Amino acid sequence: MNNNNILPVVLAGGKSIRFGDDKSQAQLGGKILIDYILSEIINDFKEIIIVANDPIEHLSSKKIIKIQDFKKNFGPLGGIFSAMKWVKENNKKYRWIVTFPSDTPFFKIDILNKFFKKI
Repeated sequence: MNNNNILPVVLAGGKSIRFGDDKSQAQLGGKILIDYILSEIINDFKEIIIVANDPIEHLSSKKIIKIQDFKKNFGPLGGIFSAMKWVKENNKKYRWIVTFPSDTPFFKIDILNKFFKKI
């Protein structure tokens, strides 16, 4: 599968009610959680969308575009819908969207590549 047809979307718009603070901004080993997933996927895609409603810190790259939920309080599906709306409004030609939670520090791109090979 050609990664140029795939838009990665990092979902960071959650309320983190049980956690107490924004999970994407929590520190682990001197690095914020969202930067673990961004670092893992940044070299494999031409653009990355972060859906976050509040200002957040994250890895700096021209590949990363931050958007807000089109409609708030619709959970992860609202974030996916917001990314789909962004694709349409910006006349992008992506055929697939792959989503990542912002709090997955142990994800490895090899898992995704194995999945792509299977489909």
